[in-house]
Amino acid sequence: MAKLSILTVDDAAFIRDLIKRTLRGFFPDVYIDEAPNGKKAKSLLQRNQYDLVLCDWEMPEASGLEVLNWLREQEIQDGLEKTPFIMVTSRGDRQNVVEAVESGVTDYIGKPFSNEQLIRKVIKALSKHHKAYITGLLSQNKDANNPLSKKAVKNTSKETQSGSNLLTSNSTTEQFLTKTQTSKPSKLKRSNKGSAMLRTSGSESTGKIRDISLHEVLLQLPRSEDIPKLFDQVVVDIEIKDQAEGIARINGFVCSTSVPDKQEDTQSIQIGVKYVDADPEKMEILARFISHQN
Repeated sequence: MAKLSILTVDDAAFIRDLIKRTLRGFFPDVYIDEAPNGKKAKSLLQRNQYDLVLCDWEMPEASGLEVLNWLREQEIQDGLEKTPFIMVTSRGDRQNVVEAVESGVTDYIGKPFSNEQLIRKVIKALSKHHKAYITGLLSQNKDANNPLSKKAVKNTSKETQSGSNLLTSNSTTEQFLTKTQTSKPSKLKRSNKGSAMLRTSGSESTGKIRDISLHEVLLQLPRSEDIPKLFDQVVVDIEIKDQAEGIARINGFVCSTSVPDKQEDTQSIQIGVKYVDADPEKMEILARFISHQN
């Protein structure tokens, strides 16, 4: 029987698969349920009891904050202890964090995140009720199983960044990525306007939007030592001028890297990002932004 039971909730299958693979790499006997939206998450939480919930904030059907508030109300009604709840989101505004804390969130991790960051948060959230299990797991093999050791993090990072081992075997996302590698890039809408920030688990870089569509975006960014690799998880913050939203935060993964058309430009690099968000509100904001580029 699995020692741990965890629910991961995100509208992006790509993110769910990354979380599952990372957790299974460090907790080999973990049982993981998944939900693509808040409504499905509530249904699973009504039927099952979990040791931990990892939940996205911005989702269709019901947001992560709505799921959290609903869960805390159910626990009070049934006289149950609070289930550890980690909010996984690209939102980093102080007001959002405060709102989640007031609603009873256990912890918070921002997208994009590294394997080490995720494991640290999970261990911290589980340590209260599963201290003996966590301690035993970390002491079994310090080099291979300790998620806080450099060797363990390095080995898991290699697996996660590998095209063939990136996701859970035979997952729909893995099939999509395989198709993406062999197919021609989709035709983008040409645009020389706009700026955006590309955020990885360890860096931020602001640059120009070269091309954009409802499926992907091509960014021109300054060269640096922290250039993201293919299939790295990223968040693109697109500056929305003359619109109430201000910024559109789009979750995605790196699908291409190339040099600019001008060969003499040695200080820039172009990064292609495919979106993994399925939130219709985000797509509507993006559609309005693209329409203003005409």
